[in-house]
Amino acid sequence: MVEKKEAGFSLVEIIVSLAVFSVIIFAVIQLLFVSQEAANLGKEKTKAAALLSEYLEEVKNVRRQDWQLLTNGRYLIRSSSGNLVLEADPVGETVGDVTRYLEISNAYRDSAGNLVISGGSLDPSTKKVTAAVSWTGLHPGQLSQEIYLTRYFDNLAWNQTTVADFQAGQMDLVKIVDPVINDGELELVGGCFSESPESLIYDNQFRNGWRSDCSGLSFWQWLFCKFIQFFSNSEIKTNATDYTYNGSSYSIRIKLKPPGSGSSWSWVRIFNFNGVCTVGFRNLHFYVYNPSLIEKNFYVTAVYGQWDRREVVLPPGGWTEVSLDYETLGEGYEDSLQSIFFSDYMNSSDPELIFYVDQIELTGGVGGYFTEGTLVSSVLDTGRNSAFNRIGFGGQIPGNTLIGFQASVSDNLFGPWVFYGPGGTSLNDDLYTDSAGQAIWLGENLGRYFRYKAYLKSFNGKETPVLHNVSVNYSP
Repeated sequence: MVEKKEAGFSLVEIIVSLAVFSVIIFAVIQLLFVSQEAANLGKEKTKAAALLSEYLEEVKNVRRQDWQLLTNGRYLIRSSSGNLVLEADPVGETVGDVTRYLEISNAYRDSAGNLVISGGSLDPSTKKVTAAVSWTGLHPGQLSQEIYLTRYFDNLAWNQTTVADFQAGQMDLVKIVDPVINDGELELVGGCFSESPESLIYDNQFRNGWRSDCSGLSFWQWLFCKFIQFFSNSEIKTNATDYTYNGSSYSIRIKLKPPGSGSSWSWVRIFNFNGVCTVGFRNLHFYVYNPSLIEKNFYVTAVYGQWDRREVVLPPGGWTEVSLDYETLGEGYEDSLQSIFFSDYMNSSDPELIFYVDQIELTGGVGGYFTEGTLVSSVLDTGRNSAFNRIGFGGQIPGNTLIGFQASVSDNLFGPWVFYGPGGTSLNDDLYTDSAGQAIWLGENLGRYFRYKAYLKSFNGKETPVLHNVSVNYSP
């Protein structure tokens, strides 16, 4: 006989099922609570991040308005009369259940210019800005972010390239070339680099021994100088500013006087007193002005063991550029230049012949240029305290030559002006030499007024660099 089983669940099975179901329900409810909590926390973080990002963008706008507002301290940002302003507040600003603030502090850089957390040198043109937010509630928290701001935002440029730009500075052993056009260039003056410390562009002392002023010499030198002057039967006057070429103040006036009777040579002589150009010369170059309204002519004679006379024709009422080439004469003229004569063969009935000579120079085959010349620029007035960021230039730099710069910044129009290179020294080999531009040394880049000092160097005296333009980048 087969025993029948009754259908249905036992009490134990029902209890187990209810327990499993309860665990599942509890887990689902727990998951829903966690998800909701995570969503709420995400919303709080998103809100906090947005408020933090807003402050970082607003402080950039404050920087745009005025870099000087970014002083060290803790701030909140307010809007005032359409502008954003920093308001000192040690606690910060509360927006709902979120508090936020900005912390502005100093920034430091190492010797390579990289930002560092500790050590290094203070960079007064960079600020470390920390934005921080915190919030309360069931799950309080905080966020922060650091950025670095520099004042190099609305950069301006000071460009110098014209004749007028360079002339406004102070030139020493450099000269402006291509003066006819308004895009001047700067190069070393011609001269002799050995035993010759000064320019052959003349002043009222006729430096380097080319003299009409014999003062300051030893007795025998003075006597010889006077002897030369006595036997010149005409007149030479230095620093005659009646007519100056290209704004120069170094014109000399030459007056060739007719004889009392008959005909004879009338002349003045510039004497190579100290043999400053005994390394050879290739070219005699100068500008001459004829103040009369008729064409005139005179002669230039170079004496170098033999006499070489060249005629110069002067158009009326203007400057004429004269370049006398001696290179084709062979080797006999080298190492023996003695003097140069300006002369004319005149009759007693002739009027005095007056003309002006400016920017005389001799260029040589060896030692054709001075080995170093400088230009100290005019003063840039930015109108307020500014950061000077970079200096660059354009030019031609043949082999064995160099163009470099130093910079000086002052809060006074009249200085003092001390020029520093990228290494923070005033040595004449501590120079900014990258034509694409170099960052100006942080120890000398803040102030209202700025000048640069340009160095043109020739290491063999045979070639000269040519400076076309200078550009200085700065931020008010």
